[in-house]
Amino acid sequence: MRLEQNGRAGNAGPQRLPGPLATTIPGLALWLCPLAAPIEALPALAATLSAAERARIERLGSEALRARYVVGRATLRMLLASALGLTPAGVPLRHGPRGRPEVDLPGHVLDFNVSHTRD
Repeated sequence: MRLEQNGRAGNAGPQRLPGPLATTIPGLALWLCPLAAPIEALPALAATLSAAERARIERLGSEALRARYVVGRATLRMLLASALGLTPAGVPLRHGPRGRPEVDLPGHVLDFNVSHTRD
């Protein structure tokens, strides 16, 4: 993984899980997660990713995109791990029929979606 040590990729990170945003819909949880983390935290966050996710990092075109991807996927894995009682690295993910990430566990009922916006 190429992540240059040229300062910070941002100043907030997923080391502490964000709390869900307030909603009025029972059973619905929303999170707003910053995609920035100290550059020193990125290797540990990347260690929670699957081999396929780590391979994808190499195909991204800039250090900033690589850092955002690592933070985003690691945060997703931490949130799912918390809900499933697993470790972040132990969360089995697959791509669904439309390319959306899904938990790859038989009989699971957890439905989620990921949306990206600019900072």
